[in-house]
Amino acid sequence: MSEIYIPLEGPLPEIAMSEAAYRILSEMQGRLPERLSHVAELLGQELDRAHVMPEETLPQDAVRLNSTARLQFGGSSEIQVFKLVYPEDADFSAGRLSVLSLAGAALIGLFPAAPMFWRSLTGTPCSVMVHEILRHS
Repeated sequence: MSEIYIPLEGPLPEIAMSEAAYRILSEMQGRLPERLSHVAELLGQELDRAHVMPEETLPQDAVRLNSTARLQFGGSSEIQVFKLVYPEDADFSAGRLSVLSLAGAALIGLFPAAPMFWRSLTGTPCSVMVHEILRHS
């Protein structure tokens, strides 16, 4: 498995997720088709390094499935609001980002002010940073 992260400055940011999310995402990762191997790889790396804990002890400022957050992508100064959702609920233009996209896989478990970097399919450096968790639903 090759690394698709681009750790531009120091170590990868800390991430946390619930035991239930870990199980769900592990199952989803295992069922991804070959054409989504890049997403499976990034999600697998996130699952491998996540601090997994019971839901009741998960910090409120960790991005989780169905979190709505203010995000900043790449070098853009624009801050956008997105909800991290299951693939069947995704609609980028409506602000719903699939957890099985590269950006979604990079977001899971992330905390505000901790940028995450990865490479697109074409090798272009990409990044996302959480500015604020607005709600969990």
